Amino acid sequence: MVGNSTSSYWRVLPRSPVPRSTRLSLGPFPSSPTRFGSKAAQKTTLFAESIDISASKLAWMLPKPSVTVAGKAKQRVIQTALHLKPSQTNNMATLNAATKRHKVAVVGSGNWGSTIAKIVAENTRAHPELFEEDVQMWVFEEEVTIPKNSKHYPGDSAKPEKLTSLINKYHENFKYLPDIPLPTNLVANPSVENAVEGASILIFNLPHQFIGRISQQMRGHILPFARGISCIKGVDVTDAGVSLFSETIGKGLGIYVGALSGANLATEIAKEKWSETTIGYDPPMLDSRTPTPRGPSPQSSTDDLKGVQHLDVHGEVSPVKLAPLPSDYPPIDHALWYTLFHRQYFHIRVIHDVAGVSLGGALKNIVAVAAGFVDGRGWGDNAKAAVMRVGLLEMVKFGKEFFPHTVDPATFLEESCGVADLITSCSGGRNHKCAKMSVEEGLPINEIEKRELNGQKLQGTSTAYEVFSFLNSRGVADQYPLFTAVYNILEGNNKVDDIPDLIHDKGDSHIQNPPLTNTTTTTMATPTPQPIPIDNTYALKLKALHKPSSPFILSNIHDIPSATTVLALNALRSRPVTALATGSYAIAGTLGLADAELTLPLNLHALSLIAPHARAAGVPLSADLQDGYGDQLKECVAGAIDVGVVGANIEDGIPATGYGQGLSGMRSLEEQVERLKTALEVAKEKGLPDFVINARTDLFMLDPLPERWGREEVLAEAVRRGKAYLEAGATSFFVWGKGVRVEDVKTLVKELDGRVAVLLSGGGGQVTAKEWSEIGVCRISVGPALWTESMAALKKAAEKILGVE
Repeated sequence: MVGNSTSSYWRVLPRSPVPRSTRLSLGPFPSSPTRFGSKAAQKTTLFAESIDISASKLAWMLPKPSVTVAGKAKQRVIQTALHLKPSQTNNMATLNAATKRHKVAVVGSGNWGSTIAKIVAENTRAHPELFEEDVQMWVFEEEVTIPKNSKHYPGDSAKPEKLTSLINKYHENFKYLPDIPLPTNLVANPSVENAVEGASILIFNLPHQFIGRISQQMRGHILPFARGISCIKGVDVTDAGVSLFSETIGKGLGIYVGALSGANLATEIAKEKWSETTIGYDPPMLDSRTPTPRGPSPQSSTDDLKGVQHLDVHGEVSPVKLAPLPSDYPPIDHALWYTLFHRQYFHIRVIHDVAGVSLGGALKNIVAVAAGFVDGRGWGDNAKAAVMRVGLLEMVKFGKEFFPHTVDPATFLEESCGVADLITSCSGGRNHKCAKMSVEEGLPINEIEKRELNGQKLQGTSTAYEVFSFLNSRGVADQYPLFTAVYNILEGNNKVDDIPDLIHDKGDSHIQNPPLTNTTTTTMATPTPQPIPIDNTYALKLKALHKPSSPFILSNIHDIPSATTVLALNALRSRPVTALATGSYAIAGTLGLADAELTLPLNLHALSLIAPHARAAGVPLSADLQDGYGDQLKECVAGAIDVGVVGANIEDGIPATGYGQGLSGMRSLEEQVERLKTALEVAKEKGLPDFVINARTDLFMLDPLPERWGREEVLAEAVRRGKAYLEAGATSFFVWGKGVRVEDVKTLVKELDGRVAVLLSGGGGQVTAKEWSEIGVCRISVGPALWTESMAALKKAAEKILGVE
């Protein structure tokens, strides 16, 4: 069962037949003192498709401390197998012969960079079978004087010296990691080009804002098949998307880079206080060395590895054209990373989820700010635990929503980079500390930052702004109540005391909302309207949807059944309903009234019934407020906001006058501009500074036209009004009417930078939504189409039932 010769195999097999996936085979391991990479070691192969046995059963196989390099290799294989999950061992590369060793370079030498460099250098010295002993560490050169409290203080002769010289002479980073001895094989180098020359393994640990510049300097100096690990916490978030620092580095250098993150306070680790971390590394397929059976006996695969395409964290083919790792180097796999980073005081878990590891290190900073706010108010551990719970849920949701192909929710719940790092950050650290002090002292957090951090920046606040902007641009900020609450508190839109309500009012209730598809009960009775919290994030969400050449489509609904029916479409994976709008024509129709007969109280009542359903679905609601109801403009806007509306159509026509009255049926440009400004002022006073106005013009319904006016004059006046309305604060300029031509819309799009809204049926009903998008509009409404179509369908159904021909 257990063979001791180099030609035999160790096998751990179950007593009874089981599927092949539960078998672990190890061997052969050389029993004589032979260098790893020798002829005997060339036969060393690890087939680990799954591990279904306990560590104790494998422990007996661990060799006693051996002075032989081969013994270390054998020990490394088994120890690594012990720490990996079954799914991970499936992807471990075969340990083939290696005649070369990896050169390791660390890019960055701050507090965390020096700590990581210390760990790595200790392990390269301990594993000469895999690594060259010396580790190059790039140091940003600066003049430093040895402090008086240092054991190396030279007394009166102390003077500023180059930091690299001091590190190489005293093996201590006096500026960034004082009083911590560094390994003598760690070499400080002021030239990043020289430090990375010939390196096959690169460890990145520098401020993220320097990634681009440093990557440019490194090009042409690293090996084309190098692989790396980014220890830079955080992600790059813009409105365009979320990118990982590891992939930014990889694209800049043309290599593959994984990520390291965890509950890691650098100073504690440097002092060798026990800690753990998570490495995310998804080995490129072309680095695989698993033999492919061909013919009667196994032999190495002859597949062209250069043709294997690597997928990025979004599940798409990576634009980086990787070079395969030569076979004369030890494979760069999970086992190697474990060996390079694992120390008795620094434990490692290696997983495939690079995006999850990176996101955990970034998003937890936002939660830490919220935890600091709560601690600053003195609410205690229960309150902070509530914040952490909601924050963890939002971290998981963010990963699943924006990295659905690669993120594993378990990364946030089981790994050091997730829940452990969250706990550490919410218990201490600069984000928590500064947020706490901000509340305690009643000072803006940026003032605390300047005073306490000596020029460094808080990641929590900058990440909160970036993440909110990204979420808002996607129209989903309301689905992340804690992230959004932190942003609004930083902006002064909310107070810390609002946190309990802010994080529980948006989809986090202990009572689930009733299914939107069940409209039976809602049509049987008219519920008493319930007040809806005024929330500017819904206005921001609606405003963000207005994108020229990428318009959103508004379904104009008119009552509870139409609202719930349309909202039920969001059960589809595409979630097509991003916002709702009412139409006064259809609301009036449900009451048996003409549009001009719909009074303000009736309109507001209808809105009060519809708004709760929109809010429960997390969808912003815009209302057709006609012209603002004449002299009741302020009451009209305030009343709509009170029932849950965050945007409105306000027209320059006068409904009471009706059409067919020429310009006398419209307000002057100057008067309408003042009315729009008044509406926005009312909204701001109510707590909606981003209230959305879709400023409608009735110019294209003019009849009769003024003397000497033709189509060109109507269009010119539309351009003039559009510019004035937008300048007054409107989000978009809405053109409609029987006189609107496609060419008119094209002109308005050009003159108004695309901030034009249209009816889907505009342009004679011959223009599709796709074509409107190509023209460049930012908003499309269906108008009364749902009402008229439903009434037509009702009539047809009634005729069929009653047998009417």
